[in-house]
Amino acid sequence: MRTALHFMRRFFLSAGVVALLAGPVLAELADVRQALDAGNLDAGVNELKVLARGGDPEAQLLLGQIHLSGKGILKNQTLALYWVKKAAAQENAEAQYLAGTMYFEGKGTPISLVESERLLKLSATQGYPEAQYRLGLLYRSGHGSVAQDIPKAREWLGKAAEQGDVDAQLILDEMETAKAPDKSLSGLVQDRKTVKHEPNTETGKVRKVIVGVLDNMNGSLDGVGFDYRSAMIIKEKDDGDISVILPGAKLAMQDGGVLLLGSLRLTVKSQEVGDKPSYFFDVALPPRFRAVDTAGKIIQTISFRQNRFEMVWASEFDAFVKADISLSDITNQGKGDLFDLSMGRFDFSIDLKEDDSGRWSGDAFSVLVTDIAVHMGEKVKVASLKSLAVNAPFKGFDMQVYNRYIKRMTVDPVEVFAELQTKPGAKAFVDSMGSEQMVGVLLSGLQVQDKEGNPVFSLGSLGFDSRVRLADGANSSWLVALNIKDVVDGKKGSLADFFPNKAKLETTVGNIPMVEFWQVMAASFSEAFNAAGQDGIGERFVERIRKPLFDAHLSLNLDGTFDLPQAMMKINGVLSADPKSVTLISGGFDVEVEGFDKLVEFVEKNPLMVDFQPLIQELSRIGSLKNEGEKGVVATYRIEMARDGNILVNGESITQQALIEPGIPG
Repeated sequence: MRTALHFMRRFFLSAGVVALLAGPVLAELADVRQALDAGNLDAGVNELKVLARGGDPEAQLLLGQIHLSGKGILKNQTLALYWVKKAAAQENAEAQYLAGTMYFEGKGTPISLVESERLLKLSATQGYPEAQYRLGLLYRSGHGSVAQDIPKAREWLGKAAEQGDVDAQLILDEMETAKAPDKSLSGLVQDRKTVKHEPNTETGKVRKVIVGVLDNMNGSLDGVGFDYRSAMIIKEKDDGDISVILPGAKLAMQDGGVLLLGSLRLTVKSQEVGDKPSYFFDVALPPRFRAVDTAGKIIQTISFRQNRFEMVWASEFDAFVKADISLSDITNQGKGDLFDLSMGRFDFSIDLKEDDSGRWSGDAFSVLVTDIAVHMGEKVKVASLKSLAVNAPFKGFDMQVYNRYIKRMTVDPVEVFAELQTKPGAKAFVDSMGSEQMVGVLLSGLQVQDKEGNPVFSLGSLGFDSRVRLADGANSSWLVALNIKDVVDGKKGSLADFFPNKAKLETTVGNIPMVEFWQVMAASFSEAFNAAGQDGIGERFVERIRKPLFDAHLSLNLDGTFDLPQAMMKINGVLSADPKSVTLISGGFDVEVEGFDKLVEFVEKNPLMVDFQPLIQELSRIGSLKNEGEKGVVATYRIEMARDGNILVNGESITQQALIEPGIPG
């Protein structure tokens, strides 16, 4: 197909190249092109014959191509080869390439692989990328008298790839993946009977699983199309394992570029997790992924070393219940304005176990990334991160019930939303989520530099934890915790003056009516499907959820410590939903500020803090102040949300107007 398309392209465009290269007969060749483009084939071909007989290599090549295509002249492969060889003898690289392919395919001559190799090598040596690609293919597989020579194949395919040939680059990636080929797969052919009917055989079952997973991935790629089902090569091996190959592919990107994916190889084993049928996947990734722009130039390369890639798929739930993935030496190199990203290690795992009641607990996923570095421009490191860890465990998850809701959602969401609006339906859905769900994030050793390499900002660690607990099958609590340590600013007078060096904040939302919440959510989702009911959805959601929140006595608890550069601030208190309050909230907080005198001095002397001076003066007046030696002046405040809408600080009413007067930030 590549050769045919190439001939067609040359037939319509080569006269223009002739006009640029021919020198003394430039006008005559331009006339030939004009005649051919205008459809005056007889005049154009007759003139072309004159030029070819006169020894012009470009005219000889074009005449040979016309004889090969039969457009405007008698199709004659023998004459085509005659004229192409004439041009090739005059060191025309394209003619050498075309003659080489004709000897390989037996067009106008008996097949001669020796002559094909000779001509392709002459053309490739002159830098003709099509010849380099074709010669690389010849050496890759070996044909007849031409022996297989993998080093030469890599050499010529590499030269073609350097000139932007994406097909050559794709084959190089596949060759890299297949350095240790599976001999049991020699002669492997597509099991085509499973493509349409998906029979109840092991290969058919495995295909269903893989296609289902890839269909979900394809949807997340925003419509990037690839026919995984027909491209997949799958076969049962002698030992009973299933071998799967997803051939390399070129996926079109929205910006017009192409994503090059090497072949993906899997070994699949049937097994059981508990008493549930499942499949164990051992995956071999291609060594790199590449992106090329519209001109065929590589603009981004992602490479890595694979240590492990193993997963277990539970067929009953259509989900992975085990995973152990480890990659190292990861680099993402970009061209032009793109940044370079490197990672020393990337680990991903899933570890779920089923208890006697049929519920699942464990790590929904866990991620660890180490030694992250970002470079810009001339390899200047602008950011680095020692490690990033993310962990998401849960307890008591009913995968069967939950997945049943999710699957039905894709078929008939209106019916599911109608069911969730009922209390039994919403309760069953909430109960399937389990007794506890958590997400933890820990970021350590962040360093940020400017383009000159000067330190700008560093962070020892930042931790974030979220935990949802379902207490009695109806109400739940949600704890969010934030921990920050060792913040240092390389530029004094900005962030370092305001940002806490250390901070710890825990926020707990208690008595969340989960069943009623999902009933209200389902009602809003149902309205979203009705075009006539979309206006005012947000307002109706608030009106519907207000009573359940009050009835459940929803509460918000804050407990925090902030180590500011000038002072230490502590906050603790509870707010509750209160239908009798003007603001619908009542409760309050206790605030303690150690080193308040240093904070006052900093605000009064710092020109950047002039807008905060009226506020600090008001806090000095209202606060309960006490000198406690090493702690300095300690200021304490009791902040209350009164039912009449006023905010009381140490018993004194502070209206919203007072807090947003000119000069006092609101």
